[in-house]
Amino acid sequence: MLDGDAALDAVKQAHDGGGWVIRLHETAGRQSSARLWLRWPQPVLAVPCDMLERPLSGVPSVYLECEQVLAVDLAPSGTASWRLQPPSL
Repeated sequence: MLDGDAALDAVKQAHDGGGWVIRLHETAGRQSSARLWLRWPQPVLAVPCDMLERPLSGVPSVYLECEQVLAVDLAPSGTASWRLQPPSL
């Protein structure tokens, strides 16, 4: 479930097969925040990434339990992506 001024663009397997990628975009044309409720079969590390699925430097990863909320800050009309992977990868 998604709450806030955002739309879920993608939930897909990462190109290299090492996890999944979630992508959101801001829909109201203003600085915004959103909350994405995740229900995953195992705990994951949510790693902020760019459109090419490379980790963003200087942006911390978030450890998520099986059912948890990922809080997202979005720039006006901006996009945000996370790579969800087992913490050991």
